[in-house]
Amino acid sequence: MNMKCKTFQANLDAYIDSELDADTRKAMEKHAAQCEDCARLLDNALTLAGICAEMNEGLEMPKACKAAWREAIHQQNDMRSRRERRHSSRRNMFVRAASALAAVLVLAMAVGSQTDLSELVSNSRGAGYSKSASVSAYDGGAYSGGLEYALSSYESVPVSGRGEGVTLQSDGSAGTDLSVGTAAQASNVMIIRSAVRAIRTANFDSDQLIVNDLVSEYGAYYESKRISGQSQRQMDAVIRVPSDALDRFLSAIDVVGTVTVREDRADDVTDEYVDITARLNVLRAELEQLNAMNDSAANVSELIEISERASAVTAEIESYESRMKSIESRQNYSTVTLTLSEYAQVSDMPEATLTDRMKEAFSDSLEWLRNFGKDAAVFAAALAPRLVIWIPVAIIVIILLKIAFGRRKRRNKGN
Repeated sequence: MNMKCKTFQANLDAYIDSELDADTRKAMEKHAAQCEDCARLLDNALTLAGICAEMNEGLEMPKACKAAWREAIHQQNDMRSRRERRHSSRRNMFVRAASALAAVLVLAMAVGSQTDLSELVSNSRGAGYSKSASVSAYDGGAYSGGLEYALSSYESVPVSGRGEGVTLQSDGSAGTDLSVGTAAQASNVMIIRSAVRAIRTANFDSDQLIVNDLVSEYGAYYESKRISGQSQRQMDAVIRVPSDALDRFLSAIDVVGTVTVREDRADDVTDEYVDITARLNVLRAELEQLNAMNDSAANVSELIEISERASAVTAEIESYESRMKSIESRQNYSTVTLTLSEYAQVSDMPEATLTDRMKEAFSDSLEWLRNFGKDAAVFAAALAPRLVIWIPVAIIVIILLKIAFGRRKRRNKGN
């Protein structure tokens, strides 16, 4: 391939950026070996590219700039999504109206069946207040012997702290003030958030560094991290992110690579947290009573029984405190499960020739015909038992129709 100087100079930038195919590159190198002026241009361009590459070494964009850049991309994506949603809403107005009408009809049909269920639920709630108003102070039931008598001699002890309205009665049960408990539950809502992201990327090393920067930037940390594979690597990580920064962290993660799985969760654990708080208050009040009873024990047997119960109550308190700390930790730091997978970039395939396309189309047709034959055979096998009934019925119907039409024709002729 003989190349002219004009063509050489036009392809020089593409040669430096490695955007030419192998044949064109070889033709340019061959021309440069024969043309002194073009060889000088090539050397100067390569030297300049090397100087520019050396100037970029050691440069790193500030984290604030990175965060602003990601935020700008996220806002641009949001604007594009809003425009697409508005366009889609105009285009699908009729579909939405039909869907709304269908929903109204379904709701109207379901009202009758839901009435009894709603009444049942409301009745069960009204009757259940007497049961939920008290919590058993311990699972073992009432004590026997001297300890039961000693417990009955103490008055009700009010429980202080977050579970106001909870009192330990003389019979060992925990009375609850419903108005106070309900107000406390309404004012202390415990929400635990979590997210799952699966991302595919062709630049595994650089995107992994971006994830590390995001973890540092938003005050998060890796709870676990594992990298596996060689030719196609994968990073499995569990990241704990401050809950107040979770949305911004996820927005930045979503522009790294291609997101294939996106899942966000918000679990309300208020009831569990309030229940643990109430049980802790009851157990602490009982432990105070047991400590007071320990000083006035009448005999050794009663002292041993009080000590054993105090140990059991202490163990329960520690267990509930551990569960409470776990809930508070999960509320303050949300969990993000991240999978970063690497995939190889597919090189441009040569364009298929007409012969190849015809062969492929013929093969597809044969495959369709083969599948159609299989489906037809399956359909015939499924239809065969039914034909045993349908064919005689069809024959009888045809005979009856012929008889009826024959009589009508004869009657018309007679008339």
